[in-house]
Amino acid sequence: MLETHLRLATTLNLLSSGRITAPEAEARLRGPVAHHVADPDGLLGLDPLTGSPVRLALARAERLGPTVWVLLLPEPGRAAGLRGPAPVTTAAIDAGAVVVSHSPVLDGRALAWIGQGVGPAVQWRLWAADRVVLPDDPREATRMLQAELLASAEALTQLDAATGTRPEHLAAPTLGPAYDERAQHLLDRAWLLLEACEQGLADASEVLHSHAVLERERHLRSLAGAARFAVSSAVSWPTVALA
Repeated sequence: MLETHLRLATTLNLLSSGRITAPEAEARLRGPVAHHVADPDGLLGLDPLTGSPVRLALARAERLGPTVWVLLLPEPGRAAGLRGPAPVTTAAIDAGAVVVSHSPVLDGRALAWIGQGVGPAVQWRLWAADRVVLPDDPREATRMLQAELLASAEALTQLDAATGTRPEHLAAPTLGPAYDERAQHLLDRAWLLLEACEQGLADASEVLHSHAVLERERHLRSLAGAARFAVSSAVSWPTVALA
């Protein structure tokens, strides 16, 4: 669901900045998959008892005014910028991703979207969230990713432990016209590294002793965390001013 949340964040940033309309946003988000939105608390004034078409939710979100939509990738033990409330943080950790407005657009609260696959479709659930902490900008995230990559590569070389087969034909999503080349370049690099780390963690090693296996896993998880942070940074800093 990472790519689905990423596409929602970039689509909402295009919509919020007036670069596309709600119908265009729906077409960009949906692709071949149907999307519906659950709004049990009536945050966007949708039917609280049943799922609504995503176009209606996008049109209502457009009326909230200009804001930056942030992609956060929380994990157990790491809220990744979320400040609560607890049910939102728990749901976001379970999903592995959340898209949330940086500005408080709901009477002092931010609006969060958390999606999950339901058969061939995507079901979004809307939440009222506390204002989030914006991730570091792409320049700083690039520096951090490079430092982590060098440290992990050195450690893995000393262990004589490869990260796994290099992923092939893995193109990162295109951020779109609300973003500059720096953000896209960072996403491209982080996307490939994240896939390489996940593939490396999935590969069972039969030649390394137990200490080396644990060290290899530790470094790969650290590098994967830096790559996830970089993905969040690339998506969360469009070339529109923060509201």
